[in-house]
Amino acid sequence: MRSRAGMAVAVAVVLGLVSASGQPVPAFAGPAAPPQPDPVGVTRQDEAQALAADLATLAEERGWTSAQARARHELAEKIRPLHRTLAERLPDTYVGGVLPERPGEAPTFLVKGVAPEFVRTMVAASGLPIRIVDRQPYSAGELADRSRAVHGQLKALGYTSVTTAADITSGQVRATVTAKPGTALRGVPSTSASISAALPASLRAGLDLDVVEGPANQRHTSLFGGMPTTRPGAGLICTTGFSVSPGGFVGVTTAAHCNNSQAVHNGARHPLNLFDEHLGDFGDVEWSTSDVPVTDDFVAGSTETRDVTGVRRLADMLIGDQACVFGQSTGLRRCSFIADLDVSITDRRGTSHRQVAVRDNITQVGDSGGPWFVGTVAYGTHVGNAQVNGATVSAFSVADLFDEALGVRVMR
Repeated sequence: MRSRAGMAVAVAVVLGLVSASGQPVPAFAGPAAPPQPDPVGVTRQDEAQALAADLATLAEERGWTSAQARARHELAEKIRPLHRTLAERLPDTYVGGVLPERPGEAPTFLVKGVAPEFVRTMVAASGLPIRIVDRQPYSAGELADRSRAVHGQLKALGYTSVTTAADITSGQVRATVTAKPGTALRGVPSTSASISAALPASLRAGLDLDVVEGPANQRHTSLFGGMPTTRPGAGLICTTGFSVSPGGFVGVTTAAHCNNSQAVHNGARHPLNLFDEHLGDFGDVEWSTSDVPVTDDFVAGSTETRDVTGVRRLADMLIGDQACVFGQSTGLRRCSFIADLDVSITDRRGTSHRQVAVRDNITQVGDSGGPWFVGTVAYGTHVGNAQVNGATVSAFSVADLFDEALGVRVMR
């Protein structure tokens, strides 16, 4: 795990707040400022308008009607409490909930081994059309542990571009590595079969391994959430995610790999004073203070801003959940479905774990750090794309884990 100024928040109480560079955080990084006027041409959406806009985006991209998109969203919200209950009561055997790919189909609850009778009783009492598929090989926690163990073994073999994902729908670990020319001559396994054979026997079952020529992932490098970031002499580098607060102080997040030092607001550049960064067990994220007022707003589209009203817990996310993103490089809101809830990425910058991947590649270089959301609920901040199961998909760090990564929480 790579972390800088990791104890900053804790020692600030005794020593006074300092940035990652060791400089005092200026007084203007203090309590959040009152809301600022929106730029001309920008629409501020309330909670209902924000959700309606995201559902409309999803419907348009999928070829659905607005009613179908809304019905699917409402179904997800109805089954989420049952999903939460099962995760709490069956921590060693519950695998997760899966929403249908198409409107009108039934969602699924996955259980390791034989599902206890109370599961069927609870589902029947709900009156919801939920399928129970038991006798799964691993629980969600076991599959995540296997995925990270495979990731570590692939790094130990010398592979420096690696993606692994815990696929609960198949009970498999999906792994991708970038081919290393000449490795076979040096005795390093270089094919899917030889790499798998080099792993411990306990990790080979349920492993789907791809060797690709291009990178196995790409972090998308190029005041409030969704703004462009840069540094002196450079153009667009990344995008800010959400406003955060470790108590009475405020700042904004972006991706830890971005290496930016300025945010752009209404054409003006403002300094970003790096306070802490984390590229490790809980994703790829950093937070900085600035000399402009910080509110809980975020940019959700080319002409839309919103207030944050909540943060989606990782434990409450479902496979198939809608998730939308805005990045300054892409320049518009895009939506997809959550496909994997535990993705690990290794590249030249390091290794980051516990990221979430969606089914599609809907982002590009320069979107890193940008907000992922549904309506006014924060889901996470953008990392980049990854090769999972033969496809290029977008991935994000989870906002619910910002406290573990940085000791901060999303402002709302």
